[in-house]
Amino acid sequence: MRPRQDSNLRRGSWAEPVLSGMTGGGSPDGGLFDCGGIDIAQLDRQARVCGVDPMNSKKLIELASVGVAALAWRESPVEDWHAAQDGIAQAEMMRLNAAATRTVRDHLRAEAGVDLPLEDARLPSEDAASIFAPLPRLLADPQRSLPDGRVLRDLAPDPGAWEEFEGHVCAHCGRWAGLETAYGPRPVLILLACHAVGRVRKWWLLPDWSARVQEFLRRLDDPEAWDDRQVAHHLRQQPPPGTADRYALRQRLLDGPDRCTAVAADYCLRAGLGLLAHSDYGWPGYSRHAMPAACRTLVVPPNPPDVTRR
Repeated sequence: MRPRQDSNLRRGSWAEPVLSGMTGGGSPDGGLFDCGGIDIAQLDRQARVCGVDPMNSKKLIELASVGVAALAWRESPVEDWHAAQDGIAQAEMMRLNAAATRTVRDHLRAEAGVDLPLEDARLPSEDAASIFAPLPRLLADPQRSLPDGRVLRDLAPDPGAWEEFEGHVCAHCGRWAGLETAYGPRPVLILLACHAVGRVRKWWLLPDWSARVQEFLRRLDDPEAWDDRQVAHHLRQQPPPGTADRYALRQRLLDGPDRCTAVAADYCLRAGLGLLAHSDYGWPGYSRHAMPAACRTLVVPPNPPDVTRR
């Protein structure tokens, strides 16, 4: 796929370090790039190898939403806020991740005009307005409501940390908007979806999430199914309010962990939801090496020189 004629992204700017020397099959980029840009047919084929159906717009948008949330939200200064002493707890982080993913998914669905029951909904054309440019206003909205009732700005420990977070979100979303300007939205969504499947684990909306939830619910009433003594001991205790109804708990987890209460989310993690391996529920998993490394270079911007992660 050749760059769009109105693109201001040309070789010699952002593309040079990414595309330089990456031409032809058998190259380090898996043949995804030619002298004119991204080979969309090869990208489609490579996506299927990664387990992404590029023609299923609904699923593509869901997976791309995971990729956006993981890169722009989770792999950001938020990680520092999570790891700090008295930082964001594991269960709350799970709910926050789902809430960020939902924010992105709902935006992409609306912008792409996806009719939810349809598997073959059409993606926006190359001439449509950018679907990535508005994302910083959504993901980094200081007044965005969080599952625990706070607003996003409350998570940042100080103004400097908030500014660093905003810069991270803007840099990533700007990167994707730039690619979108050059090639249209579909290749960018495919790249982000492939990143999600290959690099992200244990996340709502990933292809194996429903199987993970099913196996988790199956083990909830069988402490002996776990080799982990702490999990087995936890399951022998009285479950907290809001978790005894297994059907309702399953539905909330499938709808998104941000739909769970803080108590229920903590219970699920202590009961082993995050400890399940792909092999525990018969999921083959996907190799993080299935998509050429050059594709990650495309979706991840270089670190701004004036930003130092703490």
